[in-house]
Amino acid sequence: MKKTAVAFLALALFACSALANIYPLNSWHEGNVRLKARDKASGKPLWQSTVKTIRTTFNGQPYLYVVDEGQGQYGSDGKMKSWKTESYSLIEGKKLVPYQVKQVFKDPSGRVISSLQKDYDRAGKTVNCLINGRPQSYPFQSDLIDRERNSRSAAAAKSHSIC
Repeated sequence: MKKTAVAFLALALFACSALANIYPLNSWHEGNVRLKARDKASGKPLWQSTVKTIRTTFNGQPYLYVVDEGQGQYGSDGKMKSWKTESYSLIEGKKLVPYQVKQVFKDPSGRVISSLQKDYDRAGKTVNCLINGRPQSYPFQSDLIDRERNSRSAAAAKSHSIC
């Protein structure tokens, strides 16, 4: 249970939601964890994914790489789709600093239905997004939170919303 909870935390913070805050984290599970979601009322399976967490090095610095690959009925539209989300976060002591997120959703025939890339430039204090091919930039502030979580987070009322 602990392994799944830590993997889900990593997934929630970095793969799906791509929050831009700098998070303290004492430990994480490296390896693969399978996640499955069911409809609360009926128990019907909705979606499943595999989350892989790996500690890696880039330009001599340690990073946490998280990849989530899944399929099923996912999102507010309730349609069947598959996805792949890859994220890199710089490991600074016990803090994870977001570096990059890439996410692609596909319909059952394999056609890309949405794509998102976020590049976090802490030194330049910007977050550069590419949303379905359209560029957008935001200031990288300590209290950034993405739009997906914005509607569900009380903290979002005090945060700056990004793509």
